[in-house]
Amino acid sequence: MTADIDFGGRNWTKISEFSGKINGQGHLMKGLKLTDSLFGTLTSTASVSDLGIAESEITDTDAVLCDVNNGEIKCCFSAEEVPLAKENTISCFYLSDEETTDGGRTAKQFESGKDAYELRCDGSSVWGQRIGTDAYPKCDSSNPVYRVGITVDFDESLKTETFVNSDKDLYNGIYIAYESRF
Repeated sequence: MTADIDFGGRNWTKISEFSGKINGQGHLMKGLKLTDSLFGTLTSTASVSDLGIAESEITDTDAVLCDVNNGEIKCCFSAEEVPLAKENTISCFYLSDEETTDGGRTAKQFESGKDAYELRCDGSSVWGQRIGTDAYPKCDSSNPVYRVGITVDFDESLKTETFVNSDKDLYNGIYIAYESRF
């Protein structure tokens, strides 16, 4: 994709089987009205990457992208309270009341920049987020997200983390580790 796609609240008709490749390049599909997943089955040759789903109405389905995933879904997110797929996703996240092992993240976690940082799982630099402004990741490589680990003991183990838009030292005199995914 080369730009966000706004469906304007139109109903989506499920495609029963998908065997192609979708590289969202950090763009969003929004304004979808889904009462079922986008695809029935992703075949073993299908892949979906770097795609966001947001500002949509999703009901009566338990997966946004597909019912059966035999392909690859990676570095994607849904800002809606429905997972992208039931299984086989890599670094994919969705809005949830609590953090879950299948990629559920709270609104606070989405806003923190953690997901924008982790969506860069394949070295992609398309995801960014203005911490404190954007509610979820955007196609915005001009606002990269850095993970800052603050260590307070001598073994240099990570005691806490936060996410920022700058790679500058934040706390003078306290060891800070930077890591950015590009």
